[in-house]
Amino acid sequence: MENLKKLNLDTKWLEQKLSQGGINSISEVFYAEVQKDGTLYIDSKNDVVH
Repeated sequence: MENLKKLNLDTKWLEQKLSQGGINSISEVFYAEVQKDGTLYIDSKNDVVH
């Protein structure tokens, strides 16, 4: 969570963004990245690749 601190964000913010993205638990996340515009990119473990 050190990276969140560097961006002046916290776990509460992260949990809210994950919830908005339909993610109920951080254990469902394969990869997440805060974009330059402040949005959160989320790649869940359940994504289907064709």
